[in-house]
Amino acid sequence: MNEKRKILFLIVTSVLCLMVIMGAHYWDLPMCVWTSPLVAIPVIYAGIHFRRSGSGLTAFVLLIAQTPVILIYASRHLDQGTKYFVSTCLAAIFSIYVGHRQRKSRENSQHLIKIHDTVRRIQRNSEPKSLLSDLEEQVKEIGDSDRAEICMIDDGGVLREYKTGEEVTPADHVYYKVLEKRCFVVSNVAAEDDRFEYVGGSEDRGAVEQFSVFPIEYGGSAKGVVSLINSKNNRMGKEEVAFLNAYKKSIETALEAVEKREARIQHEMQKKRIRDTFSSYVSRSVAEEILKDPDRLELGGKSRNVTVMFTEIVNFMDLQKTVDPSTLFAALNECFTAAIDTVFEYDGTLDKFIGDGVMAFWGAPIPMQDSESRAVDCALSLTEKIGDLNARWKREGKEEFIFSIGINSGEVVAGNIGSIRRMEYTIIGDTVNTASRIISLSKSKSIPILIGETTYEKVKNKVRIEERYEASVRGKAEAISVYQLSV
Repeated sequence: MNEKRKILFLIVTSVLCLMVIMGAHYWDLPMCVWTSPLVAIPVIYAGIHFRRSGSGLTAFVLLIAQTPVILIYASRHLDQGTKYFVSTCLAAIFSIYVGHRQRKSRENSQHLIKIHDTVRRIQRNSEPKSLLSDLEEQVKEIGDSDRAEICMIDDGGVLREYKTGEEVTPADHVYYKVLEKRCFVVSNVAAEDDRFEYVGGSEDRGAVEQFSVFPIEYGGSAKGVVSLINSKNNRMGKEEVAFLNAYKKSIETALEAVEKREARIQHEMQKKRIRDTFSSYVSRSVAEEILKDPDRLELGGKSRNVTVMFTEIVNFMDLQKTVDPSTLFAALNECFTAAIDTVFEYDGTLDKFIGDGVMAFWGAPIPMQDSESRAVDCALSLTEKIGDLNARWKREGKEEFIFSIGINSGEVVAGNIGSIRRMEYTIIGDTVNTASRIISLSKSKSIPILIGETTYEKVKNKVRIEERYEASVRGKAEAISVYQLSV
């Protein structure tokens, strides 16, 4: 029923009640004294549909309209006139109260239904912007206003209007005060309230009569605010505040669920990205360590202290000339399998295959205090395994591999390198280049394992050194020291 029909129904009901009351008193019917409660009908109706002010006005009009009736009744029953007047006033007052309570009961029921519907709707729609839009509309409806505003904190900590992205200024704006204290403020005389002296000047401020601001909180912190401007009731009572908070809480719960879901999705995506990146590069134990806390893993370029190991089959080119390709490559795959297994056994990272050689490193992506020891132990173990393979191949009448290893330690840049088409985790820097030069020395001198100066300083008390060499290498102005491990 629209407003015009409600008003017309109230007028017709009031006129009918007055006609009954006046008719009963005019003809002095026996039941005329019991007609005064009839004023309750239009007064209660006005209270339900037009709030307390409407029911009060209706009661006043009805009482004034009954003045002739009261005078007629008093002239006929001198001892009863005052009692009739008092009973009529009491009936009007009681009707105002009943109408107000009925209105509140109906509004409360409607709000509860809306909150219940919201919860069901949230289950189907969990987009943050849609949820905030829903909150804005319900705040306007509960507060009976055409103006509501929602502002959210962006990633930079700036409060912005969620639709337009406009920044909230100045810094002492009431919105920031609400965020800081995390409690709502309501003023029904905003024009006289210094808390609401916000940007816009005195002209805008004068146009604001009623103003309410509530914090939007979830995930343990205040994320934004929702405000209501100029309620048509010119007042935000306890019931309105309670229902607005209840509705806001349901939206906050949904927003928190969305935030957790998105964080979980991002976490799973990051784990998948890490798993995809490192599944072929690291041992199971290192992979599990990475996945325990993927947030601490930085895949961008980052300086790391690592130990790099290169391997190479010295006589592979010569064997290509005399050995059947299928036989040679079967042996090479056995050699690679031994290398990979040994690198993973010592929790190293497999970087790449380079022709007939392997590049591996320790100290990235997971930092290792003992990267030098792990690399040297891996080299010694791998040399032993290649020796076993050579012994078996010799018994089978096959050619043996002459195997060399070069190791160096130092600072590198580690991270994902490549393009959108292909990315791989690797290391670059002078330490890597020097390790490559050391493997060349190892190959040229037919030395199984050569290590650089930095590596030697870390492991000299744990290994036996056969000989120390001074060598000039490409890219170095001065000669470098390398050490031959005893195998």
